[in-house]
Amino acid sequence: MTRVLIVEDDPQIRRFLRLALESEGCTVQEAGRLDVGLAASRLGPDLVLLDLGLPDGDGLDFVRAFRPRSTAPVVILSARGQEQDKVAALDAGADDYLVNPSAWPSCWPGCAPSCAGGLPPALRKNRCSASAR
Repeated sequence: MTRVLIVEDDPQIRRFLRLALESEGCTVQEAGRLDVGLAASRLGPDLVLLDLGLPDGDGLDFVRAFRPRSTAPVVILSARGQEQDKVAALDAGADDYLVNPSAWPSCWPGCAPSCAGGLPPALRKNRCSASAR
């Protein structure tokens, strides 16, 4: 079973992602703060969905702390759409970067997360990946 860690301060976005992932058979752990997310990441998630704007720090700090300990994919889900934000996240070690949270619901239906493949296929169409830089 795929273990997904969601680090997102907006409870509605966390709930949406949790419900979608659980409907696909994933085990989901949630964190609304950077410090809680870092503590939860020590349990070894298979995939991390990460917001950049957290109340107690920047999501990039999570990536920098997590990446030396794990090769699990880290996918940034952020409203920050500037190219410099994407490049900074990918340079820090994120695997993918999705912009515009209002588009996530339309991307989600019918996709099953796969650790081997990283992102669910329907989410891949709007990504900015390290290989695309």
